[in-house]
Amino acid sequence: MGNIIWLASYPRSGNIWLQSFLHNLLSDARHTPNREEISGFCASESAAIHFMTPGARPLSEWTWQEAAGRRGAAHKAITELRSDNVFASTRAALAESGGAPTITMEYTAAAIYLVRNPLDLAVSLAAAQGQSIDQAITRLETEYLSKNSDQFAYECHGSWSTHVLSWTYQRHAGLHLLRYEDMLLAPENAFGPLATFLGFDTPGERLARAIHFASFAELSLREKEAGVEGESASAGKLLRAGTSDQWRDVLSADQVRRIIAAHGEQMERFSYIPDGF
Repeated sequence: MGNIIWLASYPRSGNIWLQSFLHNLLSDARHTPNREEISGFCASESAAIHFMTPGARPLSEWTWQEAAGRRGAAHKAITELRSDNVFASTRAALAESGGAPTITMEYTAAAIYLVRNPLDLAVSLAAAQGQSIDQAITRLETEYLSKNSDQFAYECHGSWSTHVLSWTYQRHAGLHLLRYEDMLLAPENAFGPLATFLGFDTPGERLARAIHFASFAELSLREKEAGVEGESASAGKLLRAGTSDQWRDVLSADQVRRIIAAHGEQMERFSYIPDGF
Protein backbone atom coordinates (compact mmCIF):
# COMPACT_ATOMS: atom_id res chain seq x y z
CA MET A 1 0.00 0.00 0.00
CA GLY A 2 1.28 3.43 -0.95
CA ASN A 3 0.90 6.86 0.59
CA ILE A 4 -0.86 8.92 -2.12
CA ILE A 5 -4.38 10.17 -1.41
CA TRP A 6 -5.80 11.10 -4.80
CA LEU A 7 -8.12 14.08 -5.17
CA ALA A 8 -9.82 13.06 -8.40
CA SER A 9 -12.38 14.89 -10.50
CA TYR A 10 -13.35 15.70 -14.05
CA PRO A 11 -12.06 19.18 -15.03
CA ARG A 12 -13.99 22.17 -13.62
CA SER A 13 -15.56 20.09 -10.86
CA GLY A 14 -14.17 21.95 -7.84
CA ASN A 15 -10.80 20.31 -7.21
CA ILE A 16 -9.11 23.58 -6.18
CA TRP A 17 -11.93 24.17 -3.70
CA LEU A 18 -11.41 20.68 -2.25
CA GLN A 19 -7.65 21.20 -2.04
CA SER A 20 -8.16 24.52 -0.26
CA PHE A 21 -10.46 22.99 2.33
CA LEU A 22 -8.06 20.14 3.07
CA HIS A 23 -5.13 22.55 3.33
CA ASN A 24 -7.08 24.63 5.83
CA LEU A 25 -8.23 21.62 7.82
CA LEU A 26 -4.82 20.04 8.19
CA SER A 27 -2.95 23.28 8.90
CA ASP A 28 -5.75 24.85 10.97
CA ALA A 29 -5.30 27.88 8.72
CA ARG A 30 -6.49 31.30 9.89
CA HIS A 31 -6.43 32.81 6.40
CA THR A 32 -7.39 31.98 2.82
CA PRO A 33 -4.61 29.98 1.14
CA ASN A 34 -2.89 31.35 -1.94
CA ARG A 35 -1.92 29.27 -4.96
CA GLU A 36 1.61 28.65 -3.68
CA GLU A 37 0.30 27.29 -0.39
CA ILE A 38 -2.16 25.00 -2.15
CA SER A 39 0.48 23.80 -4.62
CA GLY A 40 2.86 23.09 -1.77
CA PHE A 41 0.20 21.12 0.05
CA CYS A 42 -1.18 19.10 -2.89
CA ALA A 43 0.93 17.75 -5.74
CA SER A 44 -0.38 17.85 -9.30
CA GLU A 45 -0.21 14.33 -10.74
CA SER A 46 0.55 15.62 -14.23
CA ALA A 47 3.18 18.23 -13.28
CA ALA A 48 6.25 17.93 -15.50
CA ILE A 49 8.62 17.91 -12.55
CA HIS A 50 7.47 14.40 -11.63
CA PHE A 51 8.05 13.07 -15.16
CA MET A 52 11.35 14.68 -16.12
CA THR A 53 14.80 13.16 -15.76
CA PRO A 54 18.12 15.03 -15.97
CA GLY A 55 18.93 15.94 -19.55
CA ALA A 56 15.48 15.01 -20.88
CA ARG A 57 14.07 17.08 -23.71
CA PRO A 58 11.07 19.32 -22.93
CA LEU A 59 7.90 17.42 -22.07
CA SER A 60 6.04 19.23 -24.84
CA GLU A 61 8.21 17.31 -27.32
CA TRP A 62 7.31 13.91 -25.89
CA THR A 63 4.75 11.62 -27.47
CA TRP A 64 1.84 10.71 -25.26
CA GLN A 65 3.14 7.12 -25.26
CA GLU A 66 6.46 8.34 -23.82
CA ALA A 67 4.63 10.25 -21.09
CA ALA A 68 2.47 7.20 -20.34
CA GLY A 69 5.62 5.13 -19.96
CA ARG A 70 6.91 7.53 -17.29
CA ARG A 71 3.67 7.80 -15.36
CA GLY A 72 4.50 5.09 -12.83
CA ALA A 73 7.87 6.72 -12.13
CA ALA A 74 6.11 10.07 -11.74
CA HIS A 75 3.78 8.58 -9.15
CA LYS A 76 6.74 7.10 -7.30
CA ALA A 77 8.30 10.56 -7.26
CA ILE A 78 5.11 11.92 -5.68
CA THR A 79 5.28 9.29 -2.92
CA GLU A 80 8.74 10.56 -2.05
CA LEU A 81 7.56 14.12 -1.43
CA ARG A 82 6.53 13.17 2.10
CA SER A 83 7.27 10.34 4.50
CA ASP A 84 3.59 10.18 5.45
CA ASN A 85 0.50 10.52 3.25
CA VAL A 86 0.68 12.97 0.36
CA PHE A 87 -2.30 14.51 -1.44
CA ALA A 88 -2.18 14.57 -5.24
CA SER A 89 -4.79 16.01 -7.59
CA THR A 90 -5.70 14.30 -10.83
CA ARG A 91 -8.17 14.97 -13.62
CA ALA A 92 -7.57 11.56 -15.19
CA ALA A 93 -10.12 8.82 -15.50
CA LEU A 94 -9.22 5.65 -13.62
CA ALA A 95 -8.14 3.72 -16.68
CA GLU A 96 -5.26 2.46 -18.78
CA SER A 97 -3.66 4.76 -21.32
CA GLY A 98 -0.64 4.12 -23.50
CA GLY A 99 -0.18 0.70 -21.97
CA ALA A 100 0.08 2.05 -18.43
CA PRO A 101 -2.44 2.78 -15.66
CA THR A 102 -3.40 6.40 -15.13
CA ILE A 103 -3.33 5.73 -11.38
CA THR A 104 -0.67 3.43 -9.93
CA MET A 105 -2.38 1.35 -7.25
CA GLU A 106 0.95 0.31 -5.76
CA TYR A 107 1.46 3.89 -4.61
CA THR A 108 -2.15 4.59 -3.60
CA ALA A 109 -3.49 4.86 -0.05
CA ALA A 110 -6.98 6.22 -0.77
CA ALA A 111 -8.95 8.44 -3.12
CA ILE A 112 -11.54 11.20 -2.85
CA TYR A 113 -13.71 11.55 -5.93
CA LEU A 114 -15.56 14.79 -6.57
CA VAL A 115 -18.47 14.70 -9.03
CA ARG A 116 -20.38 17.65 -10.52
CA ASN A 117 -23.57 17.90 -12.58
CA PRO A 118 -22.62 17.83 -16.29
CA LEU A 119 -25.34 20.38 -17.02
CA ASP A 120 -23.38 22.93 -15.01
CA LEU A 121 -20.07 21.59 -16.29
CA ALA A 122 -21.10 22.49 -19.83
CA VAL A 123 -21.52 26.11 -18.73
CA SER A 124 -18.27 26.16 -16.76
CA LEU A 125 -16.20 24.49 -19.48
CA ALA A 126 -17.53 26.85 -22.14
CA ALA A 127 -16.56 29.89 -20.07
CA ALA A 128 -13.16 28.51 -19.06
CA GLN A 129 -12.15 27.40 -22.54
CA GLY A 130 -13.68 30.30 -24.47
CA GLN A 131 -15.97 27.89 -26.31
CA SER A 132 -19.61 27.78 -27.22
CA ILE A 133 -21.97 25.71 -25.11
CA ASP A 134 -22.34 23.19 -27.92
CA GLN A 135 -18.56 22.82 -28.14
CA ALA A 136 -18.40 22.23 -24.39
CA ILE A 137 -21.15 19.61 -24.64
CA THR A 138 -19.15 17.86 -27.35
CA ARG A 139 -16.12 17.91 -25.05
CA LEU A 140 -18.17 16.20 -22.34
CA GLU A 141 -19.10 13.49 -24.85
CA THR A 142 -15.57 12.99 -26.22
CA GLU A 143 -13.08 10.38 -24.98
CA TYR A 144 -10.66 13.23 -24.45
CA LEU A 145 -6.87 13.23 -24.07
CA SER A 146 -5.14 16.48 -23.21
CA LYS A 147 -1.73 17.28 -24.73
CA ASN A 148 1.76 17.29 -23.29
CA SER A 149 3.08 20.76 -22.53
CA ASP A 150 6.26 22.06 -20.95
CA GLN A 151 4.43 22.26 -17.61
CA PHE A 152 2.14 19.22 -17.64
CA ALA A 153 1.97 15.69 -19.00
CA TYR A 154 -1.13 14.71 -20.94
CA GLU A 155 -4.15 13.38 -19.06
CA CYS A 156 -6.71 10.80 -20.10
CA HIS A 157 -10.00 12.46 -19.15
CA GLY A 158 -12.37 10.37 -21.24
CA SER A 159 -15.94 11.56 -21.49
CA TRP A 160 -17.76 12.76 -18.38
CA SER A 161 -19.59 9.43 -18.12
CA THR A 162 -16.41 7.42 -18.64
CA HIS A 163 -14.66 9.46 -15.97
CA VAL A 164 -17.42 9.13 -13.40
CA LEU A 165 -17.98 5.43 -14.00
CA SER A 166 -14.27 4.63 -13.89
CA TRP A 167 -13.92 6.02 -10.37
CA THR A 168 -17.29 5.09 -8.87
CA TYR A 169 -18.54 1.82 -10.36
CA GLN A 170 -16.97 -0.19 -7.54
CA ARG A 171 -17.41 1.11 -4.02
CA HIS A 172 -14.68 0.29 -1.51
CA ALA A 173 -13.46 1.51 1.86
CA GLY A 174 -10.59 3.49 0.40
CA LEU A 175 -12.82 5.68 -1.79
CA HIS A 176 -14.84 8.66 -0.56
CA LEU A 177 -17.41 10.25 -2.87
CA LEU A 178 -18.39 13.92 -2.78
CA ARG A 179 -20.98 15.80 -4.82
CA TYR A 180 -20.06 19.38 -5.67
CA GLU A 181 -23.66 20.40 -5.07
CA ASP A 182 -23.66 18.99 -1.53
CA MET A 183 -20.50 20.93 -0.75
CA LEU A 184 -22.39 24.10 -1.73
CA LEU A 185 -25.72 23.29 -0.12
CA ALA A 186 -24.57 21.92 3.23
CA PRO A 187 -20.79 22.21 3.57
CA GLU A 188 -20.65 20.96 7.15
CA ASN A 189 -22.55 17.82 6.17
CA ALA A 190 -20.29 17.26 3.16
CA PHE A 191 -16.92 18.12 4.64
CA GLY A 192 -17.50 16.62 8.10
CA PRO A 193 -17.68 13.01 6.85
CA LEU A 194 -14.67 13.70 4.64
CA ALA A 195 -12.64 14.67 7.69
CA THR A 196 -13.79 11.47 9.39
CA PHE A 197 -12.83 9.42 6.32
CA LEU A 198 -9.32 10.86 6.56
CA GLY A 199 -9.13 9.95 10.24
CA PHE A 200 -9.44 13.41 11.74
CA ASP A 201 -11.46 13.97 14.89
CA THR A 202 -11.97 17.63 14.09
CA PRO A 203 -13.52 20.11 16.57
CA GLY A 204 -16.51 21.93 15.14
CA GLU A 205 -14.88 25.35 15.18
CA ARG A 206 -11.84 24.07 13.27
CA LEU A 207 -14.07 22.48 10.63
CA ALA A 208 -16.10 25.68 10.32
CA ARG A 209 -12.93 27.75 9.97
CA ALA A 210 -11.56 25.45 7.27
CA ILE A 211 -14.83 25.72 5.36
CA HIS A 212 -14.98 29.51 5.71
CA PHE A 213 -11.46 30.14 4.41
CA ALA A 214 -12.10 27.78 1.49
CA SER A 215 -15.36 29.46 0.49
CA PHE A 216 -15.69 30.70 -3.07
CA ALA A 217 -16.01 34.27 -1.84
CA GLU A 218 -12.70 34.04 0.01
CA LEU A 219 -10.88 32.10 -2.72
CA SER A 220 -12.12 34.40 -5.48
CA LEU A 221 -10.94 37.45 -3.55
CA ARG A 222 -7.53 35.87 -3.06
CA GLU A 223 -7.35 34.96 -6.76
CA LYS A 224 -8.32 38.50 -7.78
CA GLU A 225 -5.59 39.93 -5.56
CA ALA A 226 -2.90 37.55 -6.81
CA GLY A 227 -3.84 37.19 -10.49
CA VAL A 228 -4.34 33.92 -12.35
CA GLU A 229 -1.58 31.35 -12.05
CA GLY A 230 -1.02 27.65 -12.57
CA GLU A 231 -2.40 24.97 -14.81
CA SER A 232 -5.52 26.84 -15.88
CA ALA A 233 -3.92 30.22 -16.55
CA SER A 234 -4.33 29.98 -20.30
CA ALA A 235 -8.01 29.21 -19.87
CA GLY A 236 -8.77 32.10 -17.53
CA LYS A 237 -9.84 32.08 -13.91
CA LEU A 238 -9.25 29.00 -11.81
CA LEU A 239 -12.47 29.76 -9.95
CA ARG A 240 -15.60 30.99 -11.61
CA ALA A 241 -19.10 31.29 -10.12
CA GLY A 242 -19.08 28.69 -7.36
CA THR A 243 -22.79 27.98 -7.73
CA SER A 244 -25.02 25.19 -8.96
CA ASP A 245 -27.97 25.17 -11.38
CA GLN A 246 -26.41 27.84 -13.62
CA TRP A 247 -27.52 25.69 -16.53
CA ARG A 248 -31.16 26.70 -15.98
CA ASP A 249 -30.40 30.22 -17.23
CA VAL A 250 -27.99 29.22 -20.00
CA LEU A 251 -28.84 25.89 -21.65
CA SER A 252 -31.66 25.39 -24.11
CA ALA A 253 -34.05 22.48 -23.66
CA ASP A 254 -32.41 20.76 -26.63
CA GLN A 255 -28.98 21.14 -25.05
CA VAL A 256 -30.24 19.68 -21.78
CA ARG A 257 -31.73 16.74 -23.64
CA ARG A 258 -28.49 16.21 -25.54
CA ILE A 259 -26.49 16.00 -22.31
CA ILE A 260 -29.00 13.62 -20.74
CA ALA A 261 -29.00 11.44 -23.86
CA ALA A 262 -25.22 11.10 -23.61
CA HIS A 263 -24.86 10.80 -19.84
CA GLY A 264 -28.25 9.83 -18.45
CA GLU A 265 -27.14 6.58 -16.84
CA GLN A 266 -24.48 8.24 -14.69
CA MET A 267 -26.60 11.34 -14.09
CA GLU A 268 -29.36 9.13 -12.70
CA ARG A 269 -26.93 7.60 -10.20
CA PHE A 270 -26.17 11.03 -8.75
CA SER A 271 -29.68 12.54 -9.01
CA TYR A 272 -28.70 14.99 -11.74
CA ILE A 273 -31.61 14.52 -14.13
CA PRO A 274 -33.99 17.46 -13.62
CA ASP A 275 -37.76 17.15 -13.42
CA GLY A 276 -39.44 17.37 -16.78
CA PHE A 277 -36.63 15.64 -18.66
